[in-house]
Amino acid sequence: MKRVVDEQGLTLIEAAVVLAIASMLFLLPTITFQSYEEKIEVDLFIEEVRNNVTLMQNHAVFNGQATEIQVRAENNTIDFFVQGQPNHSLNRTITPPESIIVLTSNRYRCRAYSGNIGRLGRARFQAPDGVYEFVFQLGSGRFYVQKV
Repeated sequence: MKRVVDEQGLTLIEAAVVLAIASMLFLLPTITFQSYEEKIEVDLFIEEVRNNVTLMQNHAVFNGQATEIQVRAENNTIDFFVQGQPNHSLNRTITPPESIIVLTSNRYRCRAYSGNIGRLGRARFQAPDGVYEFVFQLGSGRFYVQKV
């Protein structure tokens, strides 16, 4: 006579395999999300600096007041301010996200009425995906961003 065995449920090994597969599936989006988040941080920082440089130039042109941009590696900050007006509403300091490091220190002045930058130079920033430069062109008031 044969005995009929009614099997229901999972064994311990089968349950462990299912849990391992589920854990891997949950971790994959997390790894991808972290690199995507760093890329967004870098893009937002570059855009914020670009907008503030343009704002300082526009203020110099339209209001006839010289403005200044100070890039400070020692503080890991970028300062934007209207010269001679310490309480002006446009004065601000930008601190990059923790993943971005300011590599150079320099001072750029936007001349009153023209907005031209009085000094040729580059401001460098180390990001997780490489080094970025803001390149300021002498006298033209133009600048561009490049990845080195």
